[in-house]
Amino acid sequence: MPNKSDPEYGKERFLVSPLVKGQMPWQVNIMTMNGSYSEIVRDGIIYRMIEFDRVEIFADRGVYIAVSSDNFFNNQSFAYNEDTGEISLKADAGGISVVFDLPLDKSKADPAKAEAYLKELLKEPSADTANEEAAIENEQA
Repeated sequence: MPNKSDPEYGKERFLVSPLVKGQMPWQVNIMTMNGSYSEIVRDGIIYRMIEFDRVEIFADRGVYIAVSSDNFFNNQSFAYNEDTGEISLKADAGGISVVFDLPLDKSKADPAKAEAYLKELLKEPSADTANEEAAIENEQA
């Protein structure tokens, strides 16, 4: 991996994201979970530190860390089984595609907080919220 000062830096893109078992990965991922990352390159190896909302509340369900050569989560790399909630690699995915189970202490699970978090995360925007967002966009234009 080239150093950050090298013009080739950033041409190899990849995504590292938490995914929650039983949740559609295109809805619950690093982008929707207030995530971000920082990275450094040392001796040709890139080290990426990711940050996102607390996932221990999902410890009883299962949490994955997914890595793909995509800029954003896309369902070309990963398969979501709606019956089991399992997330796996697609056999025909090109590029980088890896899914790891994230070992979490199940005693840290909080089903009530997890449900409340998902309810807020997945709720449809209200008409008032949509109107507020449109007003902000108009002000910025």
